[in-house]
Amino acid sequence: MTFLVKLFNHGLKKFPNDTSLRIAYAFFLLDKMQSKQQALQELNNAESSKPPLDEEFIIYRYKKIIEDEIAESQNEGTGGLDVVSEIAFQNHLKSCQANIEKSALLHMEFWSQLSEENPDLGKLNDIGSKINSSIQNVEEHWNKLQKINQHNTRAIRLYGKFVIEILNDKETGEALLEKARTITNGNNNNKMVSMMNTGDDFSSESTPTVWVSGDQEKFGTITNINLAAASLFGYNKTELINR
Repeated sequence: MTFLVKLFNHGLKKFPNDTSLRIAYAFFLLDKMQSKQQALQELNNAESSKPPLDEEFIIYRYKKIIEDEIAESQNEGTGGLDVVSEIAFQNHLKSCQANIEKSALLHMEFWSQLSEENPDLGKLNDIGSKINSSIQNVEEHWNKLQKINQHNTRAIRLYGKFVIEILNDKETGEALLEKARTITNGNNNNKMVSMMNTGDDFSSESTPTVWVSGDQEKFGTITNINLAAASLFGYNKTELINR
């Protein structure tokens, strides 16, 4: 991977205006290095070099995909991490999930063995040891996830369900799930406020949305509306605002 990065960088230094090369490097950063921010930067660089129409369409399409993924990660609480931290977070999350699945299977195997007429005590002891090891691994990866980012809703929900279903600690698990819901609701509220303050984002929403005033003097008056809603009603946006 390091060799390929050096190769791309060498090529870009020699041919800085080669948009095809920049697009290829962006794909490499996105698919192989899992570096969305760097890939987006390379696509921006390619766009500034005035590429032909076919490449311009590719740049636009993949910029939109990356920007949507970044926005989604920010909504889940992973936004703002540097490249190294983001990769580390995703690796720990995958390992945490894998160990949770392993622990669940081992618990099923334990209870299956225990339900037999003559349980093998040696096998039960071996399975019990593996269960303890898997739980320790889950806890280790969870702690590392918390050090990197304490507000990732996906990780919180994953660990919360593990605590409830595997560790049988419903109180702690429900508290974690409630924390995830609170973070999600807060992010959604922030997004709605942002939409109100930035007309471009609000107008481009695909879901028809109408804002109606609740103030006594303007009660029921349309204060804002996006293009999707205006089209649905068959009017221009300006014709509906303040009506």
